[in-house]
Amino acid sequence: MTSTANSDFTSSYDAPGTKYTTLHDLWRPPAPSKATRQLSRRSKGSSRAIVVGGKPARAIQCESNLERKCLLMLFARLDVADVVEQPPAVIYYDDDGRMRRHVFDFFVTMTDDTTVAVEVKPLAKAEKYHWRERLRRIAEQAEGFADRYVLITEENLPPEATYNAALIHSVRRDDKPEHDQHIRRIAADLHGQVTIADLVARSGLAGDGFRAIARLVGAGELIAAGRGRIDYPTFVSRAEAA
Repeated sequence: MTSTANSDFTSSYDAPGTKYTTLHDLWRPPAPSKATRQLSRRSKGSSRAIVVGGKPARAIQCESNLERKCLLMLFARLDVADVVEQPPAVIYYDDDGRMRRHVFDFFVTMTDDTTVAVEVKPLAKAEKYHWRERLRRIAEQAEGFADRYVLITEENLPPEATYNAALIHSVRRDDKPEHDQHIRRIAADLHGQVTIADLVARSGLAGDGFRAIARLVGAGELIAAGRGRIDYPTFVSRAEAA
């Protein structure tokens, strides 16, 4: 699965003149996790993390840093509509005919309404325990659970792409739509590519300009050249001109 930006997870904005009079007006806690089971807090070789995302925003549990990276990559995709962690278990039979119960790491709904069951495993563990073969067996038996079954390892999560996904997730939490519109007006006159540094300088918004540009890259309105990290030297162009 590749990583491109998904505007489905941008924040909502208050109308001009909105008054904040209570703590609830200023901050609303995320909705609870949709996971069907609680993650164990005990771990000898992995970490635990909670990512706030989705629409509406909710707390999404991750059982490892690899899962957290995968989740951010999913959120950064334009074709992902929703992600649920730890969905209901599927039942299947192994090679010896024994009944097994398995809970996938993520259940993804795409914008075309197709669904993907995602299993996240370190490559060495995936190979040792034959996870590709196990997914094929589940796909054959769990009819109607998902349209596709995908194994994600660190090979599918390169550092540059996961960095960009985390950046896009971060900037979407800003509440500055006027900055986005200012960058749109400047970008409307672009012909070809320009560095983010040059676009920031033209905007006069300094760091806020960089974050607005990253949001527009995340929304697919600007295209970042290459596969490196989104940074000031990165070249960008208007989507319709790419």
